[in-house]
Amino acid sequence: MKKTILIGMLSVSLGFFLGNIFMSEKSILKKNWNKQEKYYFIQEGIYSSYDNLKNNLISIKQKVIDKKKDKYYVYVGITKDKKLASKIQEIYQKRGINSHTVEKYLDSEEFLQNVLQFDNLIKNTEEEEDILTIESVVLANYEEILKKE
Repeated sequence: MKKTILIGMLSVSLGFFLGNIFMSEKSILKKNWNKQEKYYFIQEGIYSSYDNLKNNLISIKQKVIDKKKDKYYVYVGITKDKKLASKIQEIYQKRGINSHTVEKYLDSEEFLQNVLQFDNLIKNTEEEEDILTIESVVLANYEEILKKE
């Protein structure tokens, strides 16, 4: 009888101890996962070869190219604000360049702060050239901060 009580108490203690360890690990993982922020990438297209990409994008000066597996993903803008993503898309649409918005999650605090500042600048201007100039800085910032990692 005493052996059964002792085993029961040991099992409860061990369960409590392991439960605390697993719960603390879960909260650490949850905190790290929550650091990722949602961004709206304005994607011009996906290309299967670099030659096709070069031939089709001669008119687009500012862009970021991400290569994943055997595909080239071309982005012409990045913002945290969905309305601004639509505004940027409209500018490109007027210029005959089709695009769509893709949601991506990134975890760089430095990039987040920069994008928020650039978004504020875009909100305060209606000049298309100014908006595209700001976006070219955002794209360069993306390459500088995130693509080097």
